[in-house]
Amino acid sequence: MGDTFRVNLYKKADKKADKKADKKADKRIERQQAIIQYIKAEGSVSNKEAREILGLAESTTKRILREMVQDEMLSENGERKAKRYFIKQ
Repeated sequence: MGDTFRVNLYKKADKKADKKADKKADKRIERQQAIIQYIKAEGSVSNKEAREILGLAESTTKRILREMVQDEMLSENGERKAKRYFIKQ
């Protein structure tokens, strides 16, 4: 190939990033379990109730519930403030 050369750069594994990702996953699982336990006891949960359970901001709670619906853990019924979340059968 004449006068050219190739350089490959590899990123060193970041153990701190791995631990941070593991912690984040653990928090996510704990939050999901808290929501599921509440639904099992009460039958359903609203965003407001989930916020009170988790002690998080409204936007964070909405994201968690939306992800649980996308992952098919929960189903939703209703619109806006009247929306309720149920364990998907």
